[in-house]
Amino acid sequence: MSETKQEQQAFQEIRNQYSAIPIPSTIDLHVKLGINQAKKQRNQWKMQMWSAAACVMLIVTFVISVRTSPAIAALVKQIPGMNEIVRMISGDQGLTAALQNDFIQPIGLSDVQDGIQVTVEGIIVDEARMNVFYSVTFPKGQSDHQFSGQPKLTFEDEKDKNLLVSGYGYYRFDDNDPTKFHNTFDVQFEKTSTPFPSQAVFQLETTNSGMTWRIPFTIDVAKFQGLKQTYAIDQTVIIEGQKLTLREATIHPTRITLDVSFDPSNTKQIFDLPDIKIVNEKGETLTSILLGRSGNQATFSFQSNYFTKPKQLFIEGGQAMALEQEQLEVILDPISKKLVKAPEGMALGYYTPTPDGMINVDLAIDMPNAKMNERSMRMLPFPGSVIWDEGKQIISVDRASGSIQDSGKPIAKLINSFQIPNKDYKGNLTFTLSSYPSYINKPFRVQIK
Repeated sequence: MSETKQEQQAFQEIRNQYSAIPIPSTIDLHVKLGINQAKKQRNQWKMQMWSAAACVMLIVTFVISVRTSPAIAALVKQIPGMNEIVRMISGDQGLTAALQNDFIQPIGLSDVQDGIQVTVEGIIVDEARMNVFYSVTFPKGQSDHQFSGQPKLTFEDEKDKNLLVSGYGYYRFDDNDPTKFHNTFDVQFEKTSTPFPSQAVFQLETTNSGMTWRIPFTIDVAKFQGLKQTYAIDQTVIIEGQKLTLREATIHPTRITLDVSFDPSNTKQIFDLPDIKIVNEKGETLTSILLGRSGNQATFSFQSNYFTKPKQLFIEGGQAMALEQEQLEVILDPISKKLVKAPEGMALGYYTPTPDGMINVDLAIDMPNAKMNERSMRMLPFPGSVIWDEGKQIISVDRASGSIQDSGKPIAKLINSFQIPNKDYKGNLTFTLSSYPSYINKPFRVQIK
């Protein structure tokens, strides 16, 4: 591959930025939540889950102004730190509406270890999702504890252990107290036909002291029983010859989910429906994230408009991220350092040994500047966690992404960077793409209700 000096610098800059991300000591305990957990649990999800960053970007997309309603004003008196909770969820229309409709459950239970108090302030929960709002208060001058991994949520009944699908957290420091920060742990649930558990345990632990904070609490299941609304759709949409079926929409107070299936006879693999949205009779829209995928089944998640009680709801879209089935396999020759097989537009940028016994692999994908957006960046075609070398598994690690964009040029470059062990590979390295920024288009509109 022939590279310009600008591209070489960009590749190196992305790698350097990933390897040397500065983490200020004052936020170690927060930032490392996601970093550590992602590396430990990358292969543990039952479905392919997108990163916490994707969820956070969804929230940012919907930033709205929250004005104090009488309901929220009353809750401020019941729940310490309620003002911080309002700020943290202000980008989520569904959670904000839940607060305004008295859907939060105050908890107010704490555990104290070595003078550090962890308090579960309250929860917003239904059968699809739980937001745990908690605070951590340090003794004055003591804030160097690093929390390992994300917070944990478990259920006391063994039969409910598989209910959780994923969770992520984000935090906010208290405006009036530098020794205290507020956090929300956002948990997505697997579909289940069993009665929802009423007893849960919230847990945090540290790496440098081995301390664990454990807070059991009770869930008022009656508060959300019977509230979900399920609509069978079963409408097939055809986009440039590729079939997908909109199966079912489920509206919960905290989120809306849409189940979609892809025809196994499709000649292209459909990775995502990036512009799919839910629209009400007033034209107000809710955009989506791809919550999970298993085989030819996918679930999209939307913020909820449950409490606004729309009269009509439609699913609208017009684009699918898709690639020909025979182009899904990428083959890399580690000896010649060339791609033997790859989709059009993909090239090998770097295949470079590192001092710590790894190999940096950078892939570059050409993409029109006009199509570059946050969703395409989140859906970059990482090879997954496993690469094959003559039937043997190789684990890829330290994955990062970036882009080279020049407003004066029509084509940008998406860049994937990951590492594999530096070994004497006997054959070509083969991996299967989990996404690729190529698109097919045709508008569609299907009514939910």
